[in-house]
Amino acid sequence: ELLLGQIADTNAQALGVALAEFGVAHYRRTTVGDNRERAARAIREALGRAELVFTIGGLGPTEDDLAREAIADALGLPLETDEATLDALRKRCEALGRPWLESLARQARRPAGAEMLNNSVGTAPGLVVRHEGKTVVALPGPKGEFSAMLKEHVRPLLSALSGTVIVSKVLRILDMPESMVESAVADLIHSENPTVAPLMHAGEVHLRLTARAKHRADADAAIEPLADTIRSRFGAKLFDDEPAATILQALRLAGLKLAVAESCTGGLLGETLTRVPGASDVFLGGVIAYSDEVKASLLGVARTDLNQFGAVSETVAIQMAAGVRRALGSDYALSITGVAGPGGGTEAKPVGLVFIGLSGPRGDLAIERRHGGTRELVRARSVSSALALLREELVRG
Repeated sequence: ELLLGQIADTNAQALGVALAEFGVAHYRRTTVGDNRERAARAIREALGRAELVFTIGGLGPTEDDLAREAIADALGLPLETDEATLDALRKRCEALGRPWLESLARQARRPAGAEMLNNSVGTAPGLVVRHEGKTVVALPGPKGEFSAMLKEHVRPLLSALSGTVIVSKVLRILDMPESMVESAVADLIHSENPTVAPLMHAGEVHLRLTARAKHRADADAAIEPLADTIRSRFGAKLFDDEPAATILQALRLAGLKLAVAESCTGGLLGETLTRVPGASDVFLGGVIAYSDEVKASLLGVARTDLNQFGAVSETVAIQMAAGVRRALGSDYALSITGVAGPGGGTEAKPVGLVFIGLSGPRGDLAIERRHGGTRELVRARSVSSALALLREELVRG
């Protein structure tokens, strides 16, 4: 699939980032098809240039999963069965109620003397083979399995090789364009240790703070003053942890309930909140009021205002929030109404125009935002704006 261009090799990209973080020189990457001889030759050539070689993919149970065989061939080692892994595979199949297939036993095969790496997400274990001063690490190809193994096994291995600990902390900024975020921390971006890297995500800008030290405590101590400086610049728009979880916890500690009313986001705000485990003790529910009739009949939005100002307006956003708060009996309520695109925009109300409403103990209000990007980006950014608005209201008390 890689050679045919059907998928992109994001795993190799993630591995390259990890190698760079730990100061491990990374000079070459090779893509080989599912051919045992060619794969073994590529591994043999790589071992002629480097002390540490990674392979990605080819650890599954099918005939074209040839990483184990290719590594054994390249190193001149026989294959053997790891009985503990074989037993674990049988027990996992039994626990899942699946029939045992002999092909699954391939995943318990290893070059002689190899260390098996536990796969916490899937069935195919990884491998570490140390032979004649060289090390080969075999990792699974599926993204979730690869990412888990990178975190649980590869990063500790790289840390041991480099003699340093790399610690990163991510700060999330909502409801602010990337250019404004970067401008606010421009004087910090070129620092060397810890470093600051802006990263754009749908609806959020992340600032990744990374420190290198001999011990975890030293890295943490280097990051925290920098994190405090950045927190002071963004206020309530900055989140140390996942924004929805942070807001739900704040509401939980205060004994408060939340409801939402959504138009252009079509339930995305509610989905974002309910993605957090335990949301049900704070989040009461929501209304997807996509049509004007639903806005009027279920949320009590005045039909005269819908006719005069249109659904995408400040007054309708306020009435939507107040209406769902009243209907569900919540302490706070959020609403979103806007033009997500790609069509439906006008000169007066272009695509990306969104109004976010909030109703709470201190009263009702609405903010206007003009988001750019695709339909999905407008929707994601609208959700982020709503979460940021509620966070700011909660901080004000």
